[in-house]
Amino acid sequence: KSHKRDKSAAGVGSGAGAGSVDVSPVVVCNFFNNHQLDTINKIASVSDDHKATMLKLRGRLVLYCSQLISNNLPFFPGIPYFSRPLDVTDKVLRGMVTRIMLKLKANEDANEQREVLMIAKKFPFTIHRYLSSMHYSFEPRLSLRFIANLTLVTKIIRSVAVNTEVIQRCPPNVIVNGFIPQALTRQLLSQAVQHPSMLVKHHALLLITAILSRLSSVIAVAEKA
Repeated sequence: KSHKRDKSAAGVGSGAGAGSVDVSPVVVCNFFNNHQLDTINKIASVSDDHKATMLKLRGRLVLYCSQLISNNLPFFPGIPYFSRPLDVTDKVLRGMVTRIMLKLKANEDANEQREVLMIAKKFPFTIHRYLSSMHYSFEPRLSLRFIANLTLVTKIIRSVAVNTEVIQRCPPNVIVNGFIPQALTRQLLSQAVQHPSMLVKHHALLLITAILSRLSSVIAVAEKA
């Protein structure tokens, strides 16, 4: 069943002409493993001649996954958001999209950050896994890297859509915790707000405001549901 979804998806992994052979989405995702994704990103960053081709390939991979994923509701482990269990193909495709996000240097490159935000907005299910898997530091310090890390998380939180169906099945605090990085603890946020640098305080407060705003939206939808 899962292998018969939209065989023309983005031209990746599917036959494009007479005599061609359809390839299982699982095979396609396994082929484009972490090493292959690293290679695509490396070529795109060091070779102007091949950059456009690599960026197009990366975009096609995301589009390929999006056309085959059967249910785009947000997904947090242990929460029964789905009326049916995810099949193997769905799980692999979802993992593929998240791996593509994690390979992008969204805290360094503006173009790659736009890609991550686009994917997060289009595929809410990626947000929890992406934020919980990112290896960025949130130790408060006056540095461009720290400011960039906070800004990225703030933008992702603002991009989260409030889904009524999900809220009906899940407590608001669980949803909010789902889009806060595990590495970003209350203690670190508290230290950031009390930091001697006004710039660090400013960006920490922007993040806290985004979290509270999203929580307010979730509660409002929950009360109407």
